[in-house]
Amino acid sequence: MAKKDIKRNPAAEKIADLILNNYDVQNAKDVNEALKDVYRPIWGKMLNAEIGAYFGYDKSSSDHKETENRRNCNWLSKLFSLFGRCKLLGR
Repeated sequence: MAKKDIKRNPAAEKIADLILNNYDVQNAKDVNEALKDVYRPIWGKMLNAEIGAYFGYDKSSSDHKETENRRNCNWLSKLFSLFGRCKLLGR
């Protein structure tokens, strides 16, 4: 039976190299901690985008707002994931 070609995103190799060059990875636990560290800002940015879509404007927008809702503070949220519990700081 012929091996199935696995198509990988070329950026994955670059991300892996960045992690290996910037973290002291010695074992699987270290890999998970590094991935958790990368995971936090990804989810934080996604949540900020979702909040922006909900309110209808970006946090730093100085445009006229349709509502009295304002994004004028930071928030702390906990995300439960495959990597365990992550604390996210939204801005």
